[in-house]
Amino acid sequence: LGRPGRDGGFAECLMITNDRDFTLYSSDFYVENLSPQVREATLASTDKLRKFAIETVTCRWRLLLDHFGERNAAADCGVCDTCVGRREHAGDTTRDFGAEANLLMLAIRRQRRSAAWSHIKNTLESPEFAPMRAAMQPQRKIDCLREFLPILCQERLVLREAFKGEYSTYDVYSLTREGVNKLADLARSPRPPLMLFVPESVRALDQKDKDEAEAKRSAVEAMMAKLAHAGISLSAIPHEELQPGATCTPVCNAFLMFDAALTRWRNAGRESYAIAHETLLQSLMQWRKHEAARLRMAQTSVFADHIATKIAYVKPASEDALLELGARLTASGVQQLLDLVKKWKDQWETSVSSSPDGASNPANPNSGTRERMVLPDYFQPARPFEVAKIGKKPPMWQISHQKFESGDSLDKIAISQENGKPILPSTVLGHVLKALTHGCGVSLARLAAQSAPPDRAQWEQLDHACAAAQCDVLADSFERKAIVSAIVPE
Repeated sequence: LGRPGRDGGFAECLMITNDRDFTLYSSDFYVENLSPQVREATLASTDKLRKFAIETVTCRWRLLLDHFGERNAAADCGVCDTCVGRREHAGDTTRDFGAEANLLMLAIRRQRRSAAWSHIKNTLESPEFAPMRAAMQPQRKIDCLREFLPILCQERLVLREAFKGEYSTYDVYSLTREGVNKLADLARSPRPPLMLFVPESVRALDQKDKDEAEAKRSAVEAMMAKLAHAGISLSAIPHEELQPGATCTPVCNAFLMFDAALTRWRNAGRESYAIAHETLLQSLMQWRKHEAARLRMAQTSVFADHIATKIAYVKPASEDALLELGARLTASGVQQLLDLVKKWKDQWETSVSSSPDGASNPANPNSGTRERMVLPDYFQPARPFEVAKIGKKPPMWQISHQKFESGDSLDKIAISQENGKPILPSTVLGHVLKALTHGCGVSLARLAAQSAPPDRAQWEQLDHACAAAQCDVLADSFERKAIVSAIVPE
């Protein structure tokens, strides 16, 4: 190693090794032209280096001293990886890996002769071994199971030999007599423990699981903090939604989505729009109170608090959208709720859209008196637009388009998202229009009845903007901002 570490100075030595490479170093490619004496010495040296590399218990310093024939009665060095590992993992240097050893040795025995890892791997991945792998707790990937092979060789349960093939030299494995006896022992019920050294790959997986558990716990704490900040009592949240790792949290999502929308509008300077939605939510809760009293039932039995936030956010205009939420409403109750939402929209969206901080509503079919375009009942492009791209997972627009063409309204789709987070009907409208760019057919007449299309003047304005910007909306290089720049002055 040269001068590092002399005279008590600090030095760090890093060994980078792959157990499978030692077999390659023993192949003819490296030793074929050596004299018999040198060849034997080289193979012996490579074997010793391999044992040194995979050693997991003995102090490295002592191994080096033994190799050079030196003796020292002093204690272990305390600074090599094996010494540090024993100290850091005191009480956890070995674990019961009987299940892993049993699976590997069964796969080796199935070969009926010494076999390469590729054959053992194929056996482990076979349908015959699938139930055994599924029953193993914790689950181990094939690459992780492979890390146990050197350990089983150290324990003399598995014999590893170098086999010279036609093109290369590689390791083959078979069970030793001790391995055969141990396999029979592991077949007993209950299975006896087999204490083996803990591989680094297993410790890395343990740390990964620990980090993931901590991340899930932190996510729950963050979600609870957001709910508290929004003034939502945790008693309104199902217990299972507050557990680490919960994947289905529709109630939390509904509350947090509405609160995030209010915050977003306020940060954008649209205070009156946020106040308008808070007013709508209060009206919904007040209506629910009176309806529950009339029906002599609990208020949450009419509809839960989080459903009220969904209604306030989406503002459905159809009966099927309301019933999709699971609200227990009579026929008269449905109509009263729809009338309440419509009255709010008539009162607030007009005033808010005309205010300096308001939200525009270009899709309102009742706004304006300009000439509306007449659209066909159904239209399907001859081919997808070049700008259309589809990833590996089914995109949201595809799901929305399928629901719309199956008869669902825009607001029903918006309010019944699988993750519990409602979206705006205008977002669903964008999904359906995006389907057009992908060559999907759309019922345009039904779409126009739910969301007014551009009038003829607006369409001509877009057409002129495309011409001015020299844009081809069908081209792969199309950029929407070029049209916007031609319409909106800087």
